Amino acid sequence: MKILLKREFHPVGQGAFYSEQIYSDNNVFEMVFDCGNAPKHNKKSTIKADSELSKYFKCRTQNNDWKIDLLFISHFHADHISFLIKYRRKYQVKNLIIPLLTPQEINLLLLGVALKEYQIDIKAYHELLTNPEKFFGEDCHIIKINTNKSNNDEDKNKNKDLVIVTNEGKVESRGELLKTFNPIFKLQYNDNKLIIYHLDPQSHYYFPIWLYLPYDFIKYFCCSDYKRKISTFFIKTKLTSELLMDVKDITEILKHIEKKLKNKKKNKIINIKPLNYLKAQYMKFNRDLNKICLGVFSGPVPFHLYSYLRNLDLKEYNKIFKEQSCLYTGDIPFNATKEINCVEEIKKLIIESYASLSKLYSESEDYDFENNFDWHIGTLQIPHHGSGSNYSDDFFKLKFINAVICFGSNNGYHHPDEILKEKLLDKEKIIKEVSDDYKTKFEQKFEINN
Repeated sequence: MKILLKREFHPVGQGAFYSEQIYSDNNVFEMVFDCGNAPKHNKKSTIKADSELSKYFKCRTQNNDWKIDLLFISHFHADHISFLIKYRRKYQVKNLIIPLLTPQEINLLLLGVALKEYQIDIKAYHELLTNPEKFFGEDCHIIKINTNKSNNDEDKNKNKDLVIVTNEGKVESRGELLKTFNPIFKLQYNDNKLIIYHLDPQSHYYFPIWLYLPYDFIKYFCCSDYKRKISTFFIKTKLTSELLMDVKDITEILKHIEKKLKNKKKNKIINIKPLNYLKAQYMKFNRDLNKICLGVFSGPVPFHLYSYLRNLDLKEYNKIFKEQSCLYTGDIPFNATKEINCVEEIKKLIIESYASLSKLYSESEDYDFENNFDWHIGTLQIPHHGSGSNYSDDFFKLKFINAVICFGSNNGYHHPDEILKEKLLDKEKIIKEVSDDYKTKFEQKFEINN
């Protein structure tokens, strides 16, 4: 039986929409990473300008036929989630993985929409942020990274019906078993790893075929500086979380700011409108909200992984890994700090995750993954549409082959950065540019070796 994977980087312009479908005969498992664009930063509104993309959504959402088994939202800026709002109730989601937000962060994101920094339905956006359970429906299982818990703990299935096959025999899988639209696929969540299993029709056992690793980088990047900026905003505006709790209209907030400015006038002349003052303070840290961002590693887990380990020969598996693996980054800033090197953290995450998976095949032997596993990533989504401020020289220590840059033509941010492109070419990376032209869609197809 052939099991195929199709990966697509969709041409949404200044935004993000990536998907993977695993096909087994007429059975499909679908993963989506982000789904949105920012029309005001594109040359023209993508969904109106590109008939092919419009046809895509019309086809997928007709009669609620678009069934998403696993949806990752990297962060909640409109260019990453606007289509989820636009086509709400026209698709179904079984499992949602999102970053954990503090009340302050939720309020500030809502304030950004109220200030019209993003063109989006503020009522729907408010519900998405404050009540995702209602937004996606009661059948959607939500996991917030990095809490190690979900909103449906009482309904956890302890996997008594999931038996996987190893080279040494059969064992029961451990972890939380999540629902999928098609029972031929099982989705296991354990220790921030999501493993897809496929049913063998002859033995009726399940085999691991694919792995997703969500990673949360807010804990790695300038946490003290990030917290200081948010604290400074609340000090300078004298806004409170209570005042921002239900941000759907900024009238009351502007009255508060106006009163604050009048008090300041007693000591000095201030010629600034409340709205402009609020926008100026907000924009000082708006870009830092990109740090509340999830990335996802996507890679193959063939059943015979341990046979490679046992023979101390990963040559064939390394070839599969290089071809098929992908790293989705959202808008994560890949700048190493004094405290942490994000490239080393990703390498560590991948190696440790595959090392732990190998123990499913044998608990009696260990394998030195760090010195034997060639962790070249096949495809990397360049973060933040190729922004020049999202990388440092450490970024190029990432081992990858294809560099996919998604951006809107003639966008106001001048993405992608030309210096970044030159460095990618110098490092002999294969650049794939995906814009708001449907012809630029980048698609990959693989046979998953089982």
